[in-house]
Amino acid sequence: MGDVEAAAAAIEDDFRRLDRWPRPGHRARLLLQVGTVRMEQNRTAEAVPLLRRAVREADLAADLRSMAAGFDRLGLCFLRRKDWPEAEASFVEGFRIRKLNRLDETARSLRNLATLKLAMGDLPAAEALSSRAVALALAQPTLASPWTIYHLRGRVYRRQGRLKDALADFRAALELTRRFRLEVLPADSIRALTDVRLDEIYSSFVETAALLALGRNRADLAREAFQAAEENRGASLRALLEEPDDWRSRLPARYWQVLAGTHAAEADVLRSGAAARGRLHKMRNALVEMEYKARSNRPVEGENLVRRAQGNLDARSALFSFHLSGEASFLWALTEKDFRLYRLPPAASLSSRAVAFERAVSNGEPEAEGLGRELYQALFGAVAPHILARPRWLLAPDAQLFRLPFAALVAGTGRQGPEYLVERSALQLIPGAAGWKHPDAAARLRRLSGRFVGVADGIYNRADPRWRQLPGRPALTSDLPRLPAGRREIESCSRAWNAPAPPLLLTGTRAVKTGIPAALAGDSSIIHFAVHVVQAPSAPGGGLIHLVLSPAGPPGGELLSPLEISALRLNGGLVVVNGCSSGAPPQPAGYSPGLGGRPWLASAATPPVLPGNELNRLTRAWLAAGADAVAATRWPSPDEDGRLFSSFYRRLRESADRDPAMALRQAQVEMLASGGWTSSPSYWASFFLVGN
Repeated sequence: MGDVEAAAAAIEDDFRRLDRWPRPGHRARLLLQVGTVRMEQNRTAEAVPLLRRAVREADLAADLRSMAAGFDRLGLCFLRRKDWPEAEASFVEGFRIRKLNRLDETARSLRNLATLKLAMGDLPAAEALSSRAVALALAQPTLASPWTIYHLRGRVYRRQGRLKDALADFRAALELTRRFRLEVLPADSIRALTDVRLDEIYSSFVETAALLALGRNRADLAREAFQAAEENRGASLRALLEEPDDWRSRLPARYWQVLAGTHAAEADVLRSGAAARGRLHKMRNALVEMEYKARSNRPVEGENLVRRAQGNLDARSALFSFHLSGEASFLWALTEKDFRLYRLPPAASLSSRAVAFERAVSNGEPEAEGLGRELYQALFGAVAPHILARPRWLLAPDAQLFRLPFAALVAGTGRQGPEYLVERSALQLIPGAAGWKHPDAAARLRRLSGRFVGVADGIYNRADPRWRQLPGRPALTSDLPRLPAGRREIESCSRAWNAPAPPLLLTGTRAVKTGIPAALAGDSSIIHFAVHVVQAPSAPGGGLIHLVLSPAGPPGGELLSPLEISALRLNGGLVVVNGCSSGAPPQPAGYSPGLGGRPWLASAATPPVLPGNELNRLTRAWLAAGADAVAATRWPSPDEDGRLFSSFYRRLRESADRDPAMALRQAQVEMLASGGWTSSPSYWASFFLVGN
């Protein structure tokens, strides 16, 4: 189901005991699995000898199915190397074994050969082979991923310019993937990786339907493309939030014990590197098993998402939904009355410009203004003026657009120079139109009237005088620098919030993990972190909130992980994580180009991201825990007294509707007009808001 690293951890112990296994059949299947895992890890130099050995062992055991599967995997390894002759020889041998022995998996061999012919550019052969594979797949329902055959033939039709035929096959593939989602283990990490695996299927359908919609003026296809794009966007997060009841209450007591051990293992990996990774993966596998027993899957919603999205928009709001694709990208612009589709430049162009713009803004480079003008025109230049005039924008980005500081886009020229987008409209990122609902004003006012909780200025290193005062202090520490301004930040923010209930400020030794659930209980409305955010070793690109060093905690310090956050129960409210790159988009754990996804969205400089889950794992986790909105940073933020957030909380408190997006806009515009170093977009454009 896509978790390659978990698969590796699950099988490597058995592999080390391989020589003790007397039965050749077992040995062949084990070698086949290990070779497959190495292939999915892009370690083909290791995979090829393992798979050759698997073929020999299967031959000795007369295990023809495993033998044919071994040749399939060898062919895929060579295909990734673009070694066409070796790939074809392997695929043909697998087909020969199946055909001569009347095995019911010849559709698999035909699919592999068609994939090879498509890669080689032999479209007639690819079409003939894929069409035969489709016919056989209907009679041979044993194929593990039947949608791959329809998707393959659809790709052939696309290359031939037969968009209508391609759309029919992509639609069939899409329907099969919807059924597959019901069979996925209902654990959040598996669901998220399934989004990656199925992303290319959805993207092919969306791109083809949108091109036909624009080329033939077909409003029905524009709506169908939007439906698919939003159905896939954030599907795993939506499934988590739409559990029929509270799945957390069905978790066994052992779950929390293993979860605590996982956090200790995370700290060990941060400190000692790869030595502790095996233990960490085993613990994560145990958590997945307990999660899926506590949950269930639900069918993908069949409602009209256009009607739902428009019904959730008021007269002040517009929704912009993006989809990045290879040939062309697309933007749907919606108001409560309008629904329009626009064609944008290809993904490679938008992605490279988004990354360059983010870099220029964060570094305060003079090129940022020109890049901001170009990107604004590329993204919104064709949109109807009456839609752009809406004072509140809901943004559903895709892929590398999650890296884009939308607030700093240059929408025009004002009296003092560039007019930034944030000066025109309040901006809020959403996980997707399918999961967003217009907030009830009375409910939001109630949820944003309670206590302020601040966490800051923990003990991070041995130079901190507070560390020397700890009884039984840890022998090893993280040695991160102290953030002394964090205490002043949460103090000034709590005064700006000025709630009737006294604030709860957790600093120094009080900034411990055990205090977080208690702090969130009762009438707490705001939790504000001014902390270090460190890389999660088990989820590259994800973040861990580093709280404090304590005698009772792990030697590397107490870490609050996304897994633990998502297991919390929040009754709405606002979470702010003001830490270095706390909202930067992640590369998913276990990702491999063999899993699926859109290859044109990945490069060495721009790692692939989860479709619709491009939110940093921290922001996503707080939404999963029940937060209404999360504010975070796109790049490292300075250790200062929190003047932007003080303005933000004051304006939020004073507003009648308690709209966080509007309050953040006002605070950013105030910083822009301040005249000091805080007026630079490199400061205020780092902050963004995401939520329901």
